[in-house]
Amino acid sequence: MACEAEESEEEEDEPEPVPGEKNANLEIGYKDRTFVTRGNMVGVFSNDNEGKKLQFVTNIANIRDKKNRAILPDKVMLHQQDTNLILKDPLRPDTLYMLDLETGKIADEMRVSEDMIVKTFAPNAKFAQQDPEQTFTGLSSNTIFRVDPRLGGDRIVGAESKTYSGKPLFSSVATTGAGGIALASEKGEIKLFDRLGIRAKTALPGSGEPITAVDVSADGKYLVVTGKDHLLFIDTTIREGKNKEESGFNKSFPADAKPKPIRLKLKPEHRLMMGGDSVSFTPAKFNTGKDLKESSIVTSTGPFVLTWNVRRVINGHTEYRISKFNDNVVAENFRFGGDKEIIVTLPSQVLKAQSSTFTQPTTEALTRRSGRRGEGIVKKWS
Repeated sequence: MACEAEESEEEEDEPEPVPGEKNANLEIGYKDRTFVTRGNMVGVFSNDNEGKKLQFVTNIANIRDKKNRAILPDKVMLHQQDTNLILKDPLRPDTLYMLDLETGKIADEMRVSEDMIVKTFAPNAKFAQQDPEQTFTGLSSNTIFRVDPRLGGDRIVGAESKTYSGKPLFSSVATTGAGGIALASEKGEIKLFDRLGIRAKTALPGSGEPITAVDVSADGKYLVVTGKDHLLFIDTTIREGKNKEESGFNKSFPADAKPKPIRLKLKPEHRLMMGGDSVSFTPAKFNTGKDLKESSIVTSTGPFVLTWNVRRVINGHTEYRISKFNDNVVAENFRFGGDKEIIVTLPSQVLKAQSSTFTQPTTEALTRRSGRRGEGIVKKWS
């Protein structure tokens, strides 16, 4: 893993990354720490020097379960005031692991349920990670449930779960500041709940296009939904009927007055220059922070990171700005508390980009041979 960082006398002594291992997951904390997984290791970076480069802090190496098997996570989440990192290994999908970030050891192996294949998880509320809250929300392809690490045996809370018949093919979950839940599926369907364990207040019909990710503003007013090559921006406020001006998380939309998504996609000429049919968006996210109104959206495809201005999208303007990097982007997100800085993870690099440097997607910007690169600290994982 490499990081764009301040120059130091120690840099020239740093070894090269281990061949074959690539960065895989990015998680940004509210305490100005960034965590990046590579293989069964976690790199820790400091991003509290506003406007400057990231600083490498340490790595947590050789993460293994109690049977001495390497844990190779495909999903991670900060938990309990950024003191723990929840890990999911796709080879053991019924179990989640709690990594203590202070000791660097697995503090708990949490089998959710013997027959449960966990797809993903989320905090109980948008900012629950800033509290000592121990429980969190989990998702399988047909069940949404609460996980409580304090339970003996299986960690699923039976009274706070809901299983759907058939094959709903759930794919993603996100929560509002008040604990409302947005649930998306591979069928393109979206369900909104005001709390866990009950019927959805709102069910938006499927578009037929798989949804890979969903994010929600803290107040629950807006959703941003990720498809393979497009985003959907959805206003959840009910505009007609007896529940007018209520939220779709709390009340049901009239059957003939469902919200009409705003489709955010690449212009055809840009799409050709950005990979054509290979365009594939990473999970789109709003910028976020306590007492902050979301103002931007970020996603990426290939070596390009794209941003949209929320206010302009609401007003019907769907133009975007881009920045091109020197390798395909693995993951990206805004630094907590604003939209001026974006942490970008490449296969072997981690860097901080200033959103003010993003440009309009001109032919020159899209076709330049080399994009932005990270440089500086390189740590060997061992």
